[in-house]
Amino acid sequence: MGKRKLETVTGGGGDVSTTTPVKKLAGILKTEKTPGSGNNNKSVTFPPPEELGQTLKLVAQGQFDEGDVSVVIGLLESLRGPSLVMWLEELQANITVLGSHKSEQMEGLVMELLKLRWADQGKAVAVAYKSFLVNLVSANTRYTRAAVQSLIGNFKGGVKESDSDVFRNTHEVLKGLLTVSPVGARDEILQQINLKFPFYKMPAYRQVCYISAVVEMSGYVADSRERVLCLLMERLVKLDAHLSRELIDEAYRARDYEGVELNNQVLALDLFMKLMFTYIYGETHVLEEYNHDKAAPVVDCFMKIFSTHVLPTFNIVHTQFIYLYLSSMSPTVCSRFLLENWRIFSNPNTPSILRQTAMSYIASFLSRATFASVSLVMTYLDRISSWALTYIRTRETQAGGFDFMYTDLNHHGPFYSACQAIFYVFAFRHTELTATEARMKTLQGMSWQSLITSHLNPLRVCLPGVVRNFSSISRGYQLAYCNSITQRNSRINLPVVGSLSQASSKGKPLLLDCFFPFDPYMLEETKEFVEGIYRPYTGEIIYDSDEEEESDDDSEEEADDTLDSGLGKRKKRERTDSYRSSVSSCGRMKRDSVGCLNDLLMQDLQPATPGFN
Repeated sequence: MGKRKLETVTGGGGDVSTTTPVKKLAGILKTEKTPGSGNNNKSVTFPPPEELGQTLKLVAQGQFDEGDVSVVIGLLESLRGPSLVMWLEELQANITVLGSHKSEQMEGLVMELLKLRWADQGKAVAVAYKSFLVNLVSANTRYTRAAVQSLIGNFKGGVKESDSDVFRNTHEVLKGLLTVSPVGARDEILQQINLKFPFYKMPAYRQVCYISAVVEMSGYVADSRERVLCLLMERLVKLDAHLSRELIDEAYRARDYEGVELNNQVLALDLFMKLMFTYIYGETHVLEEYNHDKAAPVVDCFMKIFSTHVLPTFNIVHTQFIYLYLSSMSPTVCSRFLLENWRIFSNPNTPSILRQTAMSYIASFLSRATFASVSLVMTYLDRISSWALTYIRTRETQAGGFDFMYTDLNHHGPFYSACQAIFYVFAFRHTELTATEARMKTLQGMSWQSLITSHLNPLRVCLPGVVRNFSSISRGYQLAYCNSITQRNSRINLPVVGSLSQASSKGKPLLLDCFFPFDPYMLEETKEFVEGIYRPYTGEIIYDSDEEEESDDDSEEEADDTLDSGLGKRKKRERTDSYRSSVSSCGRMKRDSVGCLNDLLMQDLQPATPGFN
């Protein structure tokens, strides 16, 4: 049987932009007033043809001309409002034909039906489309993927005035699909939200629209919380990793001093963080009070994600503050976060770099979190000190001829990171830790002098700024005496032929990574979530003027444009009036020079919003 042609239907006002099969499909364009008749105040509707069912059967059998199918598709795309509702109802009445999937023509027609613009045309159209799509998927589950793809694509935003209606209607249709295909639709939704996630350089508005939609979907897609949060945190980490402190600082400078718009990626990161903070609060609180039972599933998910996505990522700047915010809500969560890091650090089967990073999280958390009590800090200082002393005693029996010049980060990296954590936390919170006689006795019992005089020589490897401040403060409390050791170390930093000392060709010692995860927060829109739980550095900055003078000759230019982290003093650089620009974790570069240690904490001493600008 040959393919049937369409012939043009004409009206009094000229050709009407539609066609019907040779068999008369009467009334394909029934209107109250045809276009051009002179009355434009009355609505014009385009009901479906009376023989639409027969036409669809011809399409299903592949007996309809492809060009004529395109004409029908073009007509459908032009339909709006009541006309689209009537067509959708008629198509639903013939859903068994549409779901038969007997020809490529029918599949092509269905694919085009899924692309119809419907979500911004009011409730009546949304209800009709939902009913049509639900019945289509019920008739043939093959269309589940195409249906979900078209719906997820609606969440990328377009026209701000109508986007809220589009999102609301799309969520309702997705819920309808889940009722008829709870497993197939769920799996497809979770797959498509990953595949269609917007590129990090897309406009911030479109990224935030999509992310907020994904967060909402996690509330009604069964068993999706963990996968959705993993996806969101993975994307957040990737975005965060592209934005160094220098880039964020320059973006705010350009906005404040040059009048340009804020960098799109910085704005996207700020809004992304705001969505995550808001989500955490909503999923952990009932009537503005923290609820343990409600929060437990969310806390479990975030703790898993920390080990798999956050901890292994080097030098991210803001993502980790989600854990500071989450931990501030309950002492139980705070203890759990610290224990998770301690578990990772104390496991000898964990890669050394992850153990060092976990210890950096412990040190920075104990130093910066205002809700970390003195007793909690003392507990961890004692735990870390005991571990380090045990490590020394074990190695002394195996060390043989090793002397204080031997500093091997490859083998003893976790030990050195533990020592640096002790020095950093004590220098940061020494005022509270030494406030009572009982605490002083506890600190004296930690035997830090044995630690720093051990053959592993931790003072040589730890960051100079941390060492200087710990040396000055501990000497005042008679807890440890470091001057003679630091002076000796400064004399052995030059390369020595045949020495076991690991020194660079320039005579600069190999140092631990300058990474303290909770260095000051820089994003302005979400700063309010962190300000109340964050402790700025309020102590005195100690630095070695002789050391700085010696390093000026070979690293002055390098230091001028390097942001650092630690307890020390930042070298003078241009635009020192910017409070925002200081804090950092050695930028994005791993460097082994003393020049890397210019101070982040100088920002904490600035008069305006200390520690956050």
